[in-house]
Amino acid sequence: MILLAVASIAAEPQPPPIGGGWRQSGASLVLFDAQGAPLDEIGLGEFREELRGGLIQRSSLKGGASADGRFAWRWKKTQTVRPGRADRVLGSTVSLSYLGSNGEPLWSSDSADAPAGIEPVIQSGDGETALVVSKSSWGWSAACLSYAGTRVAEVAAAQRIERVALSRNGKFALALSGPIDAPLSYTFIDVSSGTRKSLRAVEAPFGIFAIENDGAVLSSSSTVLRLR
Repeated sequence: MILLAVASIAAEPQPPPIGGGWRQSGASLVLFDAQGAPLDEIGLGEFREELRGGLIQRSSLKGGASADGRFAWRWKKTQTVRPGRADRVLGSTVSLSYLGSNGEPLWSSDSADAPAGIEPVIQSGDGETALVVSKSSWGWSAACLSYAGTRVAEVAAAQRIERVALSRNGKFALALSGPIDAPLSYTFIDVSSGTRKSLRAVEAPFGIFAIENDGAVLSSSSTVLRLR
């Protein structure tokens, strides 16, 4: 068997967090002790392994860490493929682990997944809230979970999801989603109160929306709406 790394996730190395914890350093997640020495390292990137019978195993490993290093997430998707003019996927598994500052798993999921171009997890700045995208037989969903794994808000459930975002303080979220055969809509949610506002994508201003810590939704530099 031959294992090949075909791509990697690049990130600028950062100094260890004060008192220990997680950092994304280059193409790895690194756990540091209180003195700043590395305790564990999780490789990130895209990998390909040649199996017997002409099969190929493709693995995608992603991850991230909160700004203070208290929490990290690790996601892995593995596909067994029969290569050909059109590759045939014979099997696929996904796994997500949310990790504490000592490296211990706090909760896990075997359904976390995301369409191309979207991360399966977006953390708030302190890591206490995570926006997680999941896949099921009927489509996609996005929900906010606490660091303990408690579901605190359902953001969207649809056949298509093309964008998700979470404010840095974890109090507001958005999703661009909808059915396969109809226009998409933006959903904006106040995570704590559950207050929602919607906007059809065809009626939205041009530009990528950002959601601020005060609940303001921006397009370029203009405020589109406020959740509070």
